[in-house]
Amino acid sequence: MKKRFLPSRPYTATLGILILLGTAGGARADALDELMQSLKAKGVISEADYQRISAARDADKKASAPASANSAATGNAKPATAVSNVDPGNTAQLAGRIQVDYRTYSNKADTSTFEMRRVYFGVKGKLWNDFKYDITGHLNDTVGNGGNGALEDAWLELPGNKQATLKIGQFYTPLGLDDANSSKYTDFMERAAIVNQSQSSNDSPDKGAMLYGEPVNGISYWLAYTNGSSLNVVNTNTAGGKETLMRGVVNFAKLFDQKDAVYHLGFGRASGRKPADLSASPEIGRIRTEGRSWNFRPMKFTGIDNNYDRKRQDIELAAAYGPFKLQSEIIFENYSGTTLGGIGYDKTVRGQYANFMWMITGEKYADNYGGGSFGNTRPSRNFDLRSGGWGAWEVGLRFSRLDAGDLDSTAPVGVLKNAAGFASGMKETTLGLKWIMNPNARMMFNYVNAKYDQPTSGSVAGLTPVSSDRAYMMRGQVDF
Repeated sequence: MKKRFLPSRPYTATLGILILLGTAGGARADALDELMQSLKAKGVISEADYQRISAARDADKKASAPASANSAATGNAKPATAVSNVDPGNTAQLAGRIQVDYRTYSNKADTSTFEMRRVYFGVKGKLWNDFKYDITGHLNDTVGNGGNGALEDAWLELPGNKQATLKIGQFYTPLGLDDANSSKYTDFMERAAIVNQSQSSNDSPDKGAMLYGEPVNGISYWLAYTNGSSLNVVNTNTAGGKETLMRGVVNFAKLFDQKDAVYHLGFGRASGRKPADLSASPEIGRIRTEGRSWNFRPMKFTGIDNNYDRKRQDIELAAAYGPFKLQSEIIFENYSGTTLGGIGYDKTVRGQYANFMWMITGEKYADNYGGGSFGNTRPSRNFDLRSGGWGAWEVGLRFSRLDAGDLDSTAPVGVLKNAAGFASGMKETTLGLKWIMNPNARMMFNYVNAKYDQPTSGSVAGLTPVSSDRAYMMRGQVDF
């Protein structure tokens, strides 16, 4: 009498394991076939079980086939928006930052205030492994840019290489070193006054195209052609011109393979024809102090009644060795044109700053330098109470000057001038302490002392003119 095969617990366990392996996308098909055929030949599994496991495996393989393989036969490419582990060339990464500031002032015109300085949120990544993109919104700036200022960056980088990459869309165009640094990584809470003035008329970010690269190790360049108009408000330059920008940088330390040092020398130049009225006003700018006072603004450039040409020039220097850094820039802004009354003018605003920085905890500035700018400092030991890490600590001192003495407040109608009753020169000293808890979180403490070349009320009604102002500032920042 033929002995009947009876299921047992080992048989049941084996069958369960085979079913799981048969439906697992990662199993090796050939090895699984051989195992199942061997077990069937020895009578461990029946013909019906063999067919059932094989059918389940084949159905799973068909369902999990890569979309790129299916589309190759039909000639249809995978949707660019799809992000999947079967096509790692398409990626999407959430990115953003939150900066919360507190400021108080010695000037009675400005009261203590909390401010959401920046709230950015967006997505960046790659398409088909070669195209880079970034779409970022400035979520707390929906009024200051004409009611649609939520868009900050929106650009696409075409396939390129280290020597040359083309970027198109809306992006930042770096005239100088401080311009090139992200607001996440600036030495102080606010940029120097002359740098802020150079970015006036909402020129940055702007819309256009930029070619940049590092053709030789240690030598970088930027060439941009943009509208030269305003952020998110208009899409054309109503003066009929465009702005061209050129910047070149040499890091001599990299040329001579000095890994712990940065010896940076750079030059930038931008020029373009500008419309007289970018903001429903003939003002070129009401200049804030580096303490970012809201009401009291000691300088005011105004008067232009016709389209004009603006040229900017920048000379940038930086030297860093180990935990010490010196950074400085000299910037010239030239305004020229002809008024509606036929009067020609040629006026220049100039300024400079110098930063002295010391990383107390010993991190090296050369470790966060690349591509013509300084980036994120990574602490040697992140802040962690359990392990005793205290993050990175940095102190800094900045001296800066903004000089508009060339702008005569009694100039004829239509000529760029400094408004009567405002200061024509400003010197500021900033002392800063920075605590970098980890690469994505930091605290900053700044003291700013501003002095003016003449007493001014900054057009604040009822304010007795003052010759100086002090600001006490603090920032908490998280980025990802």
